[in-house]
Amino acid sequence: MLQMISFVDPGMVGTLACGDIGQRSRKLADRFKGACDGQHFLIPFNDVNHWALTVVKPNEEVVYYMDPLKRRIDSQEWTEVVDNAIVCTRVP
Repeated sequence: MLQMISFVDPGMVGTLACGDIGQRSRKLADRFKGACDGQHFLIPFNDVNHWALTVVKPNEEVVYYMDPLKRRIDSQEWTEVVDNAIVCTRVP
């Protein structure tokens, strides 16, 4: 059961000093590779001085964005990073 939940270090895919969108997507895709069916990845994300949580099930291509303030993501950059990472995991 412990293998069903994995944490992703926000320092690897965050907006500060982690590279451009493509580099961040590849790092996230590398983390998703080898995921078990039903495995959830918990990714803390800082969007302009506010933390939220992104939960990804890459094999099912499901993404949940959880924000206690119920705000929308101001920038589409994070959405693009996560979407690209999921696409990259499908490519052999």
